[in-house]
Amino acid sequence: MTYRALVADDEDIIRRGIIRLLKKYDTIEVVAEAEDGEIALEIAEKTQLDVLFVDINMPFLNGFQFIEKLKEIQPNAVVIIITGYDDFEYARQALRLGVNEYLLKPLMEETFNYSLDKVIKIIEEKNSGQKYIDQAKKLLNDNSTKIITDTINKWLKGHYSNIDFLEKADYLSIKLPNPFLITLIHLEYMENGEVEDKWDNDLLYYAAENIAKEVFEELSPIYSFRDSNNNLVLISESINRSNLNEINNKYYETVSAYLPAKIIMLQEVGGEYQEILSHYRVLTRNMNEIVKCPNPIKIAKEYIEKNYNKEDFSLLDMADYMNLSPQHLSRLFKKEVGITFVDYLTRVRTRKSIELLCQHDMKIYEIAEKVGYSSQHYFSSVFKKETGMSPVDYRKNVLDKNINYN
Repeated sequence: MTYRALVADDEDIIRRGIIRLLKKYDTIEVVAEAEDGEIALEIAEKTQLDVLFVDINMPFLNGFQFIEKLKEIQPNAVVIIITGYDDFEYARQALRLGVNEYLLKPLMEETFNYSLDKVIKIIEEKNSGQKYIDQAKKLLNDNSTKIITDTINKWLKGHYSNIDFLEKADYLSIKLPNPFLITLIHLEYMENGEVEDKWDNDLLYYAAENIAKEVFEELSPIYSFRDSNNNLVLISESINRSNLNEINNKYYETVSAYLPAKIIMLQEVGGEYQEILSHYRVLTRNMNEIVKCPNPIKIAKEYIEKNYNKEDFSLLDMADYMNLSPQHLSRLFKKEVGITFVDYLTRVRTRKSIELLCQHDMKIYEIAEKVGYSSQHYFSSVFKKETGMSPVDYRKNVLDKNINYN
């Protein structure tokens, strides 16, 4: 390999002498020479150099001034100072500037060759190290997406502290959104053995991740990966609830149309990056509970039994509790139970009100309030629609005859 050299000295005879000494080295090519510091700087700004022979006392820009500017534009260049002054202060300043060799005039060939051999070795070591750095940078660039997502995944799993993660995030240019949306998606095969033969688990998640990146594209940046719990994790910007519901619906519809799987999706919104970790842990815990349960509708029914008496109880409340989108929960509930959430809640309230009607000392308006209705009139209307008679008539004509409502 040939190294490119510049010889900078205001004395022509010195420049000629250095160039003559360098001719015996096949690895050194003198690509330029300069008679003052300004010319040397102009050359360095335009030409890549490996080694420079620099006189200290040059006009316009002395050697030290030139070297300071050189380090800004070519920090890896190796410098040999040539001077006629054996001065400690010069040597100290040269050391401060990172000069590699310090030679006194007149130049002795043996000393020059010894110093140059040392410098060539330094250049070779630098180039060798730079080669590995360049290879590492190329590897990092080629695999940046995987390295970034692996780093986030390890942080969420507790392998990195927040401080360690921030250092790595800065190096990898990871910019976590604020506010953020974190989404967990779990896929389950449809019950079809033939389908499972065509779609292995990795392929299924790969397809689901690609669909997610496309559907959630406007929530950039999106970091996506599959965690150790077999959940697809998305970290993206947050948007308002109505727009998010549209995106979620589109994702459900696209997955249903193209993949042989049903999905469970949980989401949380937060601000500072530290909250991502806590929200991820909550989502993971909730997802594990849902996945372990043969049917998440069991959780929904239990939640309804505990909250039916709240006047403002709604599907949205239950969806938030279960960390499911209202649309997904509504579809799932109707599919599994056969009726809508509202109809099921009405039946539960009716059943509970019948139990209370057995207590003859309770007034109708008190029963209405106990089962989640603030208006006695509305309660009576709903009750009659469900049973065919008003609460008063039901108490008189049915309960007294021990006829149960189912």
